[in-house]
Amino acid sequence: MFFELHAGQGLHNLMFFELHAGQGLHNLMFFELHAGQGLHNLMFFELHAGQGLHNLMFFELHAGQGLHNLMFFELHAGQGLHNLMFFELHAGQGLHNLMFFELHAGQGLHNLMFFELHAGQGLHNLMSFELHAGQGLHNLMFFELHAGQGLHNLMSFELHAGQGLYNLMSFKLHAGLGLHNVY
Repeated sequence: MFFELHAGQGLHNLMFFELHAGQGLHNLMFFELHAGQGLHNLMFFELHAGQGLHNLMFFELHAGQGLHNLMFFELHAGQGLHNLMFFELHAGQGLHNLMFFELHAGQGLHNLMFFELHAGQGLHNLMSFELHAGQGLHNLMFFELHAGQGLHNLMSFELHAGQGLYNLMSFKLHAGLGLHNVY
């Protein structure tokens, strides 16, 4: 779909998805994925940096629907993702209500390329999700999600900013295993 975000604009209405940093994602702690459901109960996804994702609480994803109720996705840093509240995605529609997704220039998501989702549920076809900034998520390449498994092949999840997630390579998620290999 060529979901492109250009610096100075970015995604605007994804429910207060604000990026205020020159850092992006920093510390991704307590990222729990349960087998057979894809992202199921990712609760207390807390990131404690002076940057990036800070408090990602109650990140709930229900099996068979894709991203369903991502409520109170709060990020409290002076940077990175800020307030992504009520990120609801309903099955059979792909991204459904992505409101107030705000990205500020010079920061935020940078190059999220080939964010492909292959399902009949949840995120459907989010192709060439490109974000042009100078920081934040830099190169998120070949983010592929296959139906029936939740996050399946998240390959070459590379982030090259001088901040945030630095080198998260070969972030692979295998069906029935949740997060499997994070190199």
